[in-house]
Amino acid sequence: LSAPDGKKHFAEASKVAEHPILQSEEFKKERESKAALTQLERDRLAAERLAKATAKIKKTERVNKVKSNLVPLVTELMNGGGSEQSLLNVVLQQHVSCRGCGRMSSREAEKTLGLEAGWSSYDDVPDATEEELKQYPRVLATFYQQGFPYMNGVRRLMELYKKKAWDMATPDFQRLVRMDPENAKCNGYLNSAILYLRKFRESGGFDNLLDISDMDPVKLQSTFTPDFDREKGKEQENFEDLQVDVPLELVMADATAKWRSELQEKLDDDGYLLEDVDARGQRPVALSVSLLPNATEEEWVLWPRILDKYETFCKGESEEEKPIKREAEANDMFLAMKELLEEHGKSPDAMASSKYLKMVKNIYGSGTHKDRVAALGKFADFWAAHQNDEFP
Repeated sequence: LSAPDGKKHFAEASKVAEHPILQSEEFKKERESKAALTQLERDRLAAERLAKATAKIKKTERVNKVKSNLVPLVTELMNGGGSEQSLLNVVLQQHVSCRGCGRMSSREAEKTLGLEAGWSSYDDVPDATEEELKQYPRVLATFYQQGFPYMNGVRRLMELYKKKAWDMATPDFQRLVRMDPENAKCNGYLNSAILYLRKFRESGGFDNLLDISDMDPVKLQSTFTPDFDREKGKEQENFEDLQVDVPLELVMADATAKWRSELQEKLDDDGYLLEDVDARGQRPVALSVSLLPNATEEEWVLWPRILDKYETFCKGESEEEKPIKREAEANDMFLAMKELLEEHGKSPDAMASSKYLKMVKNIYGSGTHKDRVAALGKFADFWAAHQNDEFP
């Protein structure tokens, strides 16, 4: 095991390989079924290689699209139309763009090419058509699904100005937002939203918008559909700053019965949060995992043996009928717990506590590591039953 401080911990070597059980017919059958996992792994790797090859083809298509812009420009110039500046822009774009995806490699390159419109006010930014306004929910849903923050800020700007989403994801539009009084009222929240919308555009988000036809209509309307009838600026009339409602559990996932006094420790004299918020002071991110007790040296010695017994426990508790599936499920649980331990380095009692489970649910409950929540729940059951056992 690798602790968060980088220190390595090992279980003491033993002669377990010489145990009679390992020579039994049942174990040999189990070992043979384990070997079948190798083929599954090969299939998974083949699928990953196919996905990478598909992504590479898409990148090539983007590059070809950039190069193809030369053809109509040259044809137009030969027929007496167009401009030499447009031709030079496309040539220079190919020169400074990324060879892998055809996109601009830096903000300076965009300025050099003069690709942005140089807008001096919102009036200069192209308005969204009715069809493009209808696409706003798809853009917001995809933006949110890909894990980008500040989705509410993007939606608010759509409500305020109704501009083309593609043009909103540009440095020039961000400059307008940065100077916008609406942005000042909310401590730069709208500027941060456009910053991530630009990242969304650069990563090809507009090329793969979600199909929202099967989405829950209530969620679609309440979360991803801009309210164009919402009055501008009224919510800020009597406030010097944006008032944000934050669930208390996001700020104090480790709260106890004395939460009132504990909350005061997180606030300054004016009642503002001192920590556990992002750079803009709007969105809590840390959940005070650091307040839980770390594993001691003695507990680090025990952890490899605890995890070994935990894996056996998971295998015995599995509802899968086939041994190979029980083995795979237990292995997934083991790896998820090992990742949590190496990331946070907490004691067994702390990691089996309801506080820690709540924190992990808030951090990983809706992301790509949902398996950690299931593994931790299983560990809490395991520890409740075996915390007083021997771990030789």
